Amino acid sequence: MIQRYDAFEHAKAGDRAAGKRTITVGGSTLTSGEINALADLYGSPDDLLKADPSELKALVALVRRQVAGGTVAESEWDRASGGRYTQLNLKNSPHFAPRNSTIINPPSGSPTPGPDHLTTFTRFYTETVKAIQDSQLESDPVKKQALADRSTATAGFAEHYLMDAFSAGHLFNKDDFIEKLRTNLDTLAPANLTALFNSVAMGVIADKKSKDLLDDYETVDTHYGFHPNFSRPAAFQGLLEQLYKDPDGRQAVYSGLVKVVHDQLSNNPAGAGAVGVDVENKFEKWVLSGDRTLDKSADSQRIITKALEQFRAVLDDLRSAPRSLRSPTEDIAKVTDYFPKPTAASQVAIARMVTKATDAAASGTGAALVDILKVELPSILDALEKRGKIKKA
Repeated sequence: MIQRYDAFEHAKAGDRAAGKRTITVGGSTLTSGEINALADLYGSPDDLLKADPSELKALVALVRRQVAGGTVAESEWDRASGGRYTQLNLKNSPHFAPRNSTIINPPSGSPTPGPDHLTTFTRFYTETVKAIQDSQLESDPVKKQALADRSTATAGFAEHYLMDAFSAGHLFNKDDFIEKLRTNLDTLAPANLTALFNSVAMGVIADKKSKDLLDDYETVDTHYGFHPNFSRPAAFQGLLEQLYKDPDGRQAVYSGLVKVVHDQLSNNPAGAGAVGVDVENKFEKWVLSGDRTLDKSADSQRIITKALEQFRAVLDDLRSAPRSLRSPTEDIAKVTDYFPKPTAASQVAIARMVTKATDAAASGTGAALVDILKVELPSILDALEKRGKIKKA
């Protein structure tokens, strides 16, 4: 259940901006935009720099196919990355916004959220500056080039999280969202939780396409001497409850509900044919588009380009004119001043969407789960079959 800019959006935006660089890793020459895109497929710049050459070649081919206008199935990303793609996307809180208590007022006793797109951008910005400075001090030509290449890789990762800040669907803190959802679901009486899953099962089965698909699968264990098909409400409800009891399944439920709000924001009608959310930065206000809707907002593209070019200008200044810095992040505000923040009215609207999706009621959380399950059901059933949890009828 993915919530991100597509690889082609990261790659195109990264290579459209002036000042892109290239490095060669394992025989593959990568542009800044391609490194930006690959940050969804590798956990860190070091993982990318040490990548298996054949795997990297396959993933770059998928990125370039998508940039050229071709389609790439989610299963292809996962297969080419050896399953890492899905695992990284289930742990993608760092791609979302910092805590904003106006949007999500975290429940009492909530833990401090983990990294977000601003702290992660700052980390990779800092690593890039350090790699540039270390390269300038290094006398060994081989080590000097390796450090220069590392600065290009870490810069590409920084640019990925910079771009994530420019997605309407990422304007809330994912950790706070999940904590609010978890708290509301955990306080439900067992009978009410059962009723919630019953309403979800009935809602999905009411969709003919979903029901037909569920009819193709059945339980592994026998019930009263036969294997019920999941098009039967009781069987599908039981499967949902079983998934929710499994830690990975519960995380998938949480992630699915995050995706509901993410997609609502990305496709929010904003008037005059625009989609997205009203935002502002230090310089201007505009309607921020979202994942898979970037091409519908010339303003978002323009401001992303400005932010990327400003970031690259800061780094190029350090490369061409080395100087002592009070801190590696001394110039970071020149870039982060471009980062969007939701307007006061947008914060209220986002908070309303979050509240509805996390209310643990059939009309809110339940309806949202029905919506996401109808979309994601083919991949969910396929994954469960491969894990031996269900079987084809």
